[in-house]
Amino acid sequence: MEKKKKVANNKFGLVVVIHPFGRDGTFNPHFHCIMTKGFFDEAHNFFPINYINFKFLRIAWQNAVLKLLKELFPSDQYIKNLINLNYSNKNGFYVNAEIDIFQPKGIAKYIGRYLARPAIAEYRILDFSDGKVTYWYEDTRSKSKLTTSISVEQFIFRVFSHVPHKHFKLVHRFGLYSRRILQKDKDIFEKFKTMLFKIPALSWIDRILAYTGKHPFQCEKCSFFMKIIRLYHYKYGEIRYP
Repeated sequence: MEKKKKVANNKFGLVVVIHPFGRDGTFNPHFHCIMTKGFFDEAHNFFPINYINFKFLRIAWQNAVLKLLKELFPSDQYIKNLINLNYSNKNGFYVNAEIDIFQPKGIAKYIGRYLARPAIAEYRILDFSDGKVTYWYEDTRSKSKLTTSISVEQFIFRVFSHVPHKHFKLVHRFGLYSRRILQKDKDIFEKFKTMLFKIPALSWIDRILAYTGKHPFQCEKCSFFMKIIRLYHYKYGEIRYP
């Protein structure tokens, strides 16, 4: 009898954000996911992932969704026909890969962009007259701005139908990003943060240079660097400088 292969207990992090609407405000449920580009093995060694087979990912996502629908609606013939129709799609479900994010602020900004905004933002509304609302949205395929006009009732429905119910979680975190992790996994996460999220502290000179584009000790007229003799602040007095 052939022995079963031991399943590797690798640890990675995943954040999933549920997004129920498309750019035009209509019902278009999809997920935005952020995953660590690598994993830790049982010995706490980190292995980066430099290549992801997105064709396999599309098919795996398709199988996962259709399998779940089959379990939830075992006797619904309409759902069965829908499942069989989607299985005929050999390319799998749509998956779009974004660029890599290397900074914690970039991750927070990416997630917040999809959680803090309504289905149709106010600045996209162009006109409200004769019982109709006209607004624009950006088409995902053509990348061009399109304009549409709908009735007030339809507009209200498109906005409020996407407001989540009380206590409904739009963000789910798994693996290294999960709140409920064992102590041994916390040790891995601390190592993970040290490796990927270590941000060197900038000196005050570097901060001024990054903010203004000018070195505080460089003369604007002759471009020579001034020699530091004494630093004095009108409010705090003399400032010691090493």
